[in-house]
Amino acid sequence: MAESGLSKTPADMTFAARNRTFDLHESLGRDWHGDRAFQTAFFNALSFSFPSGEKFFVDSVKHYLPRIDDAKLKRDAAVFVQQEYTHRREHQRYNQALAAARGFDAEKLEALFQNQIKRINKEPPIVRLAATVVLEHVTAMFAAGSMRYHRWMEGADAAMADLWQWHAVEETEHKSVAFDVFLAVGGKRKLLRRVMRIVRVRFPYHVFITIFRMRRMEGKPALSLSFWREGYRFLFGRSGIIREVAADFRLFYRDDFHPWLINNRDQLQETIMRLGPEPELHANSSS
Repeated sequence: MAESGLSKTPADMTFAARNRTFDLHESLGRDWHGDRAFQTAFFNALSFSFPSGEKFFVDSVKHYLPRIDDAKLKRDAAVFVQQEYTHRREHQRYNQALAAARGFDAEKLEALFQNQIKRINKEPPIVRLAATVVLEHVTAMFAAGSMRYHRWMEGADAAMADLWQWHAVEETEHKSVAFDVFLAVGGKRKLLRRVMRIVRVRFPYHVFITIFRMRRMEGKPALSLSFWREGYRFLFGRSGIIREVAADFRLFYRDDFHPWLINNRDQLQETIMRLGPEPELHANSSS
């Protein structure tokens, strides 16, 4: 894998910030994931984590950019920032439309994640950057899985599938930026492992709490056995998505870990081709 300086994104790989917009209003009023209640709720809950999360990622990386003198890594980081801001905008629109369609209190649902950001923002900048690295790995891990296993989105409304695949593409493209910045400013792998031990418990917990609250806001039984049985199969069953990304997750603990050890460039290109031409492409990070 060809590399350049501090940036370990493959040197021949190009990526860009795409100014995409999505009209989701017709989809969000129903169980858009093939009429499957848990899968729909799971992805909707993830969306509520993104507006505050994406801003946190950007802020933690931007804090250290004045200390980065590698031209390619600075270009990679600039595209990372653009991509994350667009993700934040589109998921904010998603959440607002979802709340209007299904009677959710969007502020209350997003507050759960915002409070966690407030807590981590009290930590030193290097810890905040470590948290970004960890959460970017979790996001990229699921992005890789969604591109590798098409059945993850099987039956989903086309607009919803396009949004999640677009997000997966860009998370994959910039998946090593925060990691490379972290190492470049002297971050230690021991800190990353410590933060991962916290995130791997807290983040799923908050996603499940969000699902629970959404069910209650709709007047549906939050402890429905059939609903959570469906969720268990989707997440932990024989072809569950957690099982299918377990190997990628474990890579994070290797002493030589780098996000591009998960070399899914073929699936990335296939997904970009499937999504079709993108409007308003901006500056390329590698050109």
